[in-house]
Amino acid sequence: MPPLKVEYAKSGRSKCALKACQEVIEQGELRIGTGNMMPGAEDYSFKWRHVCCFTKRQLAAVTGVEQLEGFDDLDEDDQKLMLKLIQGKLIDKNELKGVLGRVAGGKSPKKKAKPARTDDFGISSDEDAPVPLAPKPSPKKKKKDPNAPKRPVSAFMYFQKEKLPEAKLANPGVKVTDVRKMVAKMWDELPDEKGKPYRDQAREDKKRYEAELIKYQNKPKASESDDDDGGALPPPPPPPPPPADSDSESDDEAPIPKKGDCKYGANCYRTSAEHLRDWNHPKKKNKTPPSDPPVKKPKPDDPPATGGRKRCEYGSSCFRTAPQHFVEYSHSESESEDSD
Repeated sequence: MPPLKVEYAKSGRSKCALKACQEVIEQGELRIGTGNMMPGAEDYSFKWRHVCCFTKRQLAAVTGVEQLEGFDDLDEDDQKLMLKLIQGKLIDKNELKGVLGRVAGGKSPKKKAKPARTDDFGISSDEDAPVPLAPKPSPKKKKKDPNAPKRPVSAFMYFQKEKLPEAKLANPGVKVTDVRKMVAKMWDELPDEKGKPYRDQAREDKKRYEAELIKYQNKPKASESDDDDGGALPPPPPPPPPPADSDSESDDEAPIPKKGDCKYGANCYRTSAEHLRDWNHPKKKNKTPPSDPPVKKPKPDDPPATGGRKRCEYGSSCFRTAPQHFVEYSHSESESEDSD
């Protein structure tokens, strides 16, 4: 029996190997392949089919899921689907075609909408044109746990392990691929009585795998074991204390330095609190209007005014500017001489 492999289709380019089907296997769809050793190749190449296109003749040689390479990488629902495949319940179930990694009864993937028709300037001319759907990402492959139990070996692999060295010695100069084909033909023609020891080995190995799998599934996870052993992580260290020279309270209460003196000074017309906070304004000095100076009584020594005008008691320092005052009062000796 050639090796079997199950996986999710990596692209939508492969076609079903069943001659009656020949349909494209959609990207992300669950598929099953049979190994084929090509001349000159060192490894098997697989012919893929839909899960519903696997025939009864091929199912007759399948005894269990241990013969399906990649079974552990499937989703739990898809593993159940493969069990139904081995039981022959999926033959001719054409509704499973196009199902993207789901069990039977799931919806088929929607067809991509055609892009909207555009004119020469790239402007859409169809208002109701559907928007093209974004490509669906392929399912990510699960990482294998190195501590997981090793999968059981099939009876054919035990037979090949024993007979392949003998076949190479018996056929010197023949390619390894051709020798493998000879061994596979020998296995197909092997009577049931002679094949019983190999099937017994496979059965024992399967029991070993099932026992190890139960222990592996019941084994506590790393986080749970840490809690049971009391190995909880220590609390994080406290933050370091602030430096001794720093005084956060004083920094918060420190006044904001002002930008300088306002160009309008004490006569500034702005009244906003922000402006008064940022600029200096000198206080206004209390300026009182000058009062009239006290009337100076004429002294007997002062010379009398000439020319009909009186002499101003303030003289040349008089602050009055009224023309009538200058008509009535003289303010210097030169004026008095001129009037004479």
